[in-house]
Formats: sequence, C-alpha cells, structure tokens
Amino acid sequence: MVDRLVQIASGRALLVAVLVFLAYAVFAVLRGPYAEAGRRAGEIDLLEPKWVYPANGAGPLLDRLGAGGRAVYRDAQLVDLLFPVLELPVVALALLCSVRWRGLPRWAAAVTLPLAVFGGAVDWTENVGILRLLDAYPAEPAGVASWLAFATPTKLALAFGSAGVGALGLVSSLAAHFLRSARK
Repeated sequence: MVDRLVQIASGRALLVAVLVFLAYAVFAVLRGPYAEAGRRAGEIDLLEPKWVYPANGAGPLLDRLGAGGRAVYRDAQLVDLLFPVLELPVVALALLCSVRWRGLPRWAAAVTLPLAVFGGAVDWTENVGILRLLDAYPAEPAGVASWLAFATPTKLALAFGSAGVGALGLVSSLAAHFLRSARK
C-alpha cells in the first residue's frame, strides 16, 4: 500500500497541500474565530491545546469565557474541524515524498502514516467533544471529559510526532539531494 502511495506522491501535490493548509492556518489563528476566542479567554487556557485536561472539568473555564466567549469558542471549534482534514494530506505527502526522494526508509512511513491518520481522527472527535460541552453548558455530558482527557494529549503527541517525522524526512531528502549533487 505504501509503495503505491509513494509512486503517486509528488512535490507539486505537497506544495499545494502546504499552501492550502497555511492559508487555513493564517485565517484560523490570526483572523478567524479562533483568534477571537483566544483574545476573549485572556489568560485562561482553552481546552484543546492542553496536555492535561482540567481536574475540575471544563465548567470553570467555560464560566470565565461568558456567553459571548462561549459563542466565539463554538465558532472556533467549527473552524477547527478542518484542521485535521487539511493537516493530514500535508503530513502524509511529506512522509511519502520523503520515501520517494530517499530521505526516509519505507518502514518509517508505513509506521508513521497510520499514526497520523489516527491522530487526525482523534483531533476531529476531540473538536466534536468540545462542541458537545459548549452545547450542553452548564451541564457536562457523561463521558466527554474522560474522552477529552485521552483525546487531547493523544492528538498532540501524534500530531507533533508524525509531523516531526515528515519534516525530518524532508530535511534528510534535501540533504541527500545536495550530497548526491556535490559528488557529481
């Protein structure tokens, strides 16, 4: 399966995926509702970038946001549903191009690619969980806090890990290219 994907991966596809992801990220982080949610939260941490879910639940954090802040945070979560959908092609293409360009061994992509897909699925369902918390506020639906306690650190570890392997593969691909060019 990986061999077939490696054959269709291209630098052009990777570039397009990166540009689409960067356009989304600039909008989401700098201009979109996610930026507004961060401004409204002030010093209060938002839920999804936390490695550890708050022991006292999401209630106190959502209380401090106020009704307007919760509405903006909800909008931010809707935009954030696109993050794993747009990030996964970048990571996958980085891994596959790295194999094609001899920066990564095939087995590294074969191991990392499913982890990246799983991380994207966990990220997406984490966003759905936060939306459930926001919709049910002030109540906290049963099981959502437990899911978020697992989902948040899992998606962060898998996202950083798989993106790191992809980036390392691209850097080693470039280094290998320059070394081959220098030998000629």
